[in-house]
Amino acid sequence: MRKAVIFLLFLLGLVIGFFLRYSLVPLESVLEQKLLWLLGFFIHQVILFSVVVGTAIVLYRYRRGHYAIRALGWGIWAGFLISNLFFMALILAVALGGPTP
Repeated sequence: MRKAVIFLLFLLGLVIGFFLRYSLVPLESVLEQKLLWLLGFFIHQVILFSVVVGTAIVLYRYRRGHYAIRALGWGIWAGFLISNLFFMALILAVALGGPTP
């Protein structure tokens, strides 16, 4: 029972991480429109890095025990990074193959 709850918390964190990443997409596009493209990209990457580092700090703080917090934290981190990799792969696929109909 305990492992199932921890796994469900990890999956919840995965979903939260996905939503967190995709909620930053409008911010990224506004930054790239208002500022230079490279500066907007840099600011966006700083925001992404701060989320990842913040999650790592929480995971380090609760490294012993507190399995629910650790599972949720790892889930958020994994969801955030997996969705970021998916987004970069999508951009690369469109760049290499051109826009699809």
